[in-house]
Amino acid sequence: MVIVLVAIAVNIKLPQGYKLLVVQSGSMEPSIPVGSIVLTKPTADFLSPIPSARFEKGDVITYGAGNVFVSHRVEEVIKEEGGFFYKTKGDANKDVDQKLVAEKDALGKATLTVPYLGRFVNFAKTPLGFLLMIIIPSLYVIFSELLVIISELRKVRSKIPASGIALPVVLIFASGLYFINGTSAYFSATEQSNDNIFQAAPIFTNHVVISEVQIKGTTGNIDHDFIELYNPTNTAINLNGHRLVRRTGTGTTDVNVKIFNNSHTIPAHGFFLWASSVDSTFPSSIGANVSTTDGLGGNASVALRLGSLDTGTIIDALSWSNNVVALVEGSKFSSVPDSGQSIERKALSASTSTSMISSGADEFKGNGFDSDDNAADFILRPSSQPQNSSSSTETL
Repeated sequence: MVIVLVAIAVNIKLPQGYKLLVVQSGSMEPSIPVGSIVLTKPTADFLSPIPSARFEKGDVITYGAGNVFVSHRVEEVIKEEGGFFYKTKGDANKDVDQKLVAEKDALGKATLTVPYLGRFVNFAKTPLGFLLMIIIPSLYVIFSELLVIISELRKVRSKIPASGIALPVVLIFASGLYFINGTSAYFSATEQSNDNIFQAAPIFTNHVVISEVQIKGTTGNIDHDFIELYNPTNTAINLNGHRLVRRTGTGTTDVNVKIFNNSHTIPAHGFFLWASSVDSTFPSSIGANVSTTDGLGGNASVALRLGSLDTGTIIDALSWSNNVVALVEGSKFSSVPDSGQSIERKALSASTSTSMISSGADEFKGNGFDSDDNAADFILRPSSQPQNSSSSTETL
């Protein structure tokens, strides 16, 4: 009876937006142990004359982060001009997560946890589990049915063994495990991290990213620096409250590059461009949306922050330095760009320097790939190509 009930629960079609997810790491322990199954429930927006957040402090929410889903507890609800944002933290982590979670990016609230059942699900997806739970029982059922057919052909009465009902139920249950997590029956390896990893998220990330950086212009134009931002979402994003910051190779504190205000908006799937005005003619020559007399020469990392210097939430960061206190995601980018070169974010994980340049296969697919690893997310362009908010939008 227990097997039958579990088989039905696993194979039943969940209501729209509900998800069954398997926890792969321990940032929410002890409340959600590794190997648990979590049911995430979508929370609809309420129709109210006063805007209100969908989630409250203390709720465990699931959201997309790079190429994974993460489930962490809400530590603080922040109201910005663009809507509500959530500061989250794993129960087992010492620090809060670096990036705020936008309201529209939260999948829902974790409402039910079944400890350790997910370990059984993970085993079923291994080669050995697939063999023991699918292949061998299937062959046994097929063989048994062949014997029944042969017996019928010989007009010999044959009683169906007790296992004739139990085995199909087990097969239904086992095959249903492959639909938890929204996956098919394939073998995969998952690296452990400090977050609760569930399943692959969309290729494009869900927040503004640093899409291209030039730290040295062509010969004779050493001060021609720029930072290009890209909005991979379907909605225009206002940059009010955000700032571009930089750090030197040994610096431990931020230096302002540009503080944005309410007049600065990035179009959906569009770009926004800052340029250094040390050479006063440079910003207008590339159509920069904003400029300051700051420069990037001699620095080793840049970031887009929401909030104050040093303590504000890092929305995105890029480093080309070995400095351990640099503003970086994952590992630093491997090359320091030379004169006229730039560091550009990929459109896809498989994008290359060849596919991203003019006439390349990924030239107009945007710059939305973000695995939170500078070394994997960027390529070195042989010649920079800055774009601004008036440039054509790009997406996959």
